[in-house]
Amino acid sequence: MEEHVERRKTQKMIDTFGFDGALLRDAVVARASAASRSYADGLYPPAAAGTMRWIESVATIREALAPFGYEPDDTDQLAKVIHRARGLAIVPASGSARTGIPFAVARKEPSTKWPKGERTAIAVERNNQLALFCTAKDAAIDEDPSPMETWILLQHATTHEVRSELSLPGGMNARGFITTWRERFILPPLDNDGGPVDEPFGDDYDEGTDIPVVPR
Repeated sequence: MEEHVERRKTQKMIDTFGFDGALLRDAVVARASAASRSYADGLYPPAAAGTMRWIESVATIREALAPFGYEPDDTDQLAKVIHRARGLAIVPASGSARTGIPFAVARKEPSTKWPKGERTAIAVERNNQLALFCTAKDAAIDEDPSPMETWILLQHATTHEVRSELSLPGGMNARGFITTWRERFILPPLDNDGGPVDEPFGDDYDEGTDIPVVPR
């Protein structure tokens, strides 16, 4: 039964994005994780390894997904890839400790590791508006002729593994963390083998009550 569910989830991911989770893990998460190791030898600032993993995530996702019709886009100062025909955008970001863990196990959804700004809030609100329509093509949002559904590639490194997921944000709390997700595609974990570890933040602390954030 569980294997059948996983096959359906994998097929849904392929139908939605044009690729599966194994490709994203091997071509993006693994390469970004490997690149971050050089910045965890004590000579660089504490945040260097995490920053380099994000930088490499942006570069490698653009390279890896180019054959699938995705292209780089930095509109609104959000480093991402977009697929115009599918109406999709993917933004790499660091996630909290619950990243890559099913809700049934963690009993709480993950959050972004760091609070996000107004442009991300607008993207999340657009996701919610798009959900009211059958397709993005039918939606008229902010007079945008081609509204994008924005997904987040979350990553979190522990002592033993790097967990990741490609998830659709549906809400932010008052502090600017994305804490609610409409859908989550959890990727297979990657062996970290003593690589750089993310310090607790995001949902690892009490953030208070989640309330919808509507951009002005």
